[in-house]
Amino acid sequence: MLTIYLSMLDTEQERQKMTDLYEEHKYALLNYVMTIIRNQDMAEDAVHNAFISIIEKKKNI
Repeated sequence: MLTIYLSMLDTEQERQKMTDLYEEHKYALLNYVMTIIRNQDMAEDAVHNAFISIIEKKKNI
């Protein structure tokens, strides 16, 4: 999944920040979403959508 997110970014600096963010938070997000949804596939989709949203919002900042 990380490669998908990185392909959406323009600079190496953005890619490095996204890599750090993803590696630092992916499991915490997944664990949190699992407490709410209790379905692995849906939780993974929600986390994926969260990272996509972060990238899209970055472009607005």
